[in-house]
Amino acid sequence: MNVQPQDVLQQAFGQTRKGIVLEVMAEGLLLVQDSINSNTIYPCYFLRTSMGALPKIINDDLVIYRLPEMNEDYGVVLGVIEKYKSLDEKVAKKIKKRDITQMTTLEDKVLHIKADDGLVIECGQSSIILTKDGKVQIKGNNLLSRARGINKIKGAGVNIN
Repeated sequence: MNVQPQDVLQQAFGQTRKGIVLEVMAEGLLLVQDSINSNTIYPCYFLRTSMGALPKIINDDLVIYRLPEMNEDYGVVLGVIEKYKSLDEKVAKKIKKRDITQMTTLEDKVLHIKADDGLVIECGQSSIILTKDGKVQIKGNNLLSRARGINKIKGAGVNIN
């Protein structure tokens, strides 16, 4: 039997369908209702395509999914269907087309973040600022430092108030 490439493509695309998310289950599965046959509902995994945050999927989202194979219990959601939105101009300028995975690593449960010019972590009225010349600034309405052992403050000079 001679299998033609278009036959393989037709078979693969025949197994890929549109559907609507009925429920995001606590165990991480998505219940997807087929858009062609509304009586058919499949539990599906979600296909992760990068190490970034997963997209937020909610009930009634339109998705592309792959039907489960004959010997499989679950299908796979390949992605959410929505209008394309380009990056906000401010965000795009800050990113400067750099891949965030080149600046962060996770090794032995330690998150390493590397930035060339500076790093800012902000939450409400609190912030930690690191600059490339070695300055560290911690700001907040209240600052608490605790240590079970000795709490050292070392520097060429120390100013308090």
